[in-house]
Amino acid sequence: MNTPQYSNLGDHAIAKAEIKFFHDYYQNVPVIELPGEILRKYFKYFKYFIKKKDFIFITGGGYLGNLWIREEMLVRNIIENYPNNNIFILPQTVYFTNDEKGINEKSKTISIYNNHKHLNVFLRDKRSYDFFEKYLKNIKSYYVPDIVLYLNESTACKVRNGILFCLRKDLEKTFNCKEVIKYFNDKHEILSYTDTVINETVSIKDRDIVLEKKFNEFRLAKMVITDRLHGMIFAAITGTPCIAFDNISKKVSGVYKWIESLEYIKVVNSFEEFVEAYNYINNLNNEYFNYSFDISMFQKIHHIIDEI
Repeated sequence: MNTPQYSNLGDHAIAKAEIKFFHDYYQNVPVIELPGEILRKYFKYFKYFIKKKDFIFITGGGYLGNLWIREEMLVRNIIENYPNNNIFILPQTVYFTNDEKGINEKSKTISIYNNHKHLNVFLRDKRSYDFFEKYLKNIKSYYVPDIVLYLNESTACKVRNGILFCLRKDLEKTFNCKEVIKYFNDKHEILSYTDTVINETVSIKDRDIVLEKKFNEFRLAKMVITDRLHGMIFAAITGTPCIAFDNISKKVSGVYKWIESLEYIKVVNSFEEFVEAYNYINNLNNEYFNYSFDISMFQKIHHIIDEI
């Protein structure tokens, strides 16, 4: 439930990885994908088709909390309307602002989630996992990687060229890129710009084609500079050197803990740290990095589903 039919390719990559995971581990089990917009439009009708024995999976991402309240409210709606189903929230980040609105919404989330007797939540960063362990003691929570790390898109590619910037423009943005752009201009580097959110609606049918085009942008770059979580992850899974700056919810540094052994990916918090990371990666002298991530970490999700 709640998979994308919109322009955020990070969310589409999450859905792609989730579907691949289900097909790898549960080849003979039918998987029905209900995009968020379809779910909202026909929500009251699905109760006639979804049986008590069906497992409900809510797609992963970074939208639990009050930053993206429309998505949080849909999750609450699912939890409240399917009290007898086993529900799994796939790897997520949770973030509430430290103001009156955030405190009020946090209270509602805690009450609704804690009320469900068969809710399992997977968290992709330690801060989110600690939040659930502290406030949501009635439900089962698990610490696992971002599901996009299940994909391996690294291939030997043509010669890499230029610096690719992949930067946020929304309310999670904290990074001012002017100093970094000047740094590369002084080195006479070719700069180009992309985003994991594009200017077109992407359907389920077109998901793989559009994602492959975006992955190829990353494969052809000499280095990626990003403050998007999935900008960093797309770099990781395509074997592309990357320096990432954190965002407001700290999900970039939180998920980085899973891939900090990848020498070609660094997360920084200042311009000085950026320069140090650039010099380190630049000295690796390697145009092609093979993405090597222990996907057995995802067996934890498989084992939990199997136990239930």
